[in-house]
Amino acid sequence: MKKTVTVLGTISMILGIVAALLCLFPNKGILYAIIVGFFGLISSNIYIFLNTRHEINKKTITPGLIGLLLSSTPVLFILFFILKQKIGF
Repeated sequence: MKKTVTVLGTISMILGIVAALLCLFPNKGILYAIIVGFFGLISSNIYIFLNTRHEINKKTITPGLIGLLLSSTPVLFILFFILKQKIGF
């Protein structure tokens, strides 16, 4: 079980980094970032669930949490651009 959790943590970090980097590309970059970020969110949620259930990793900041933060970056970008357009600055 520990190996599965370690692999899921690595996958969620990699998908999160890819999603965050895809946000920087114009046009279709944000679309692909949302798709990759969705899979990153799923893998990090599974990692957090298994880690909490089996108490494998007792650290406060785990790879799953970092992957979760990085995978949510495309959604935060879209929210920022919508608010920027609405407020007008």
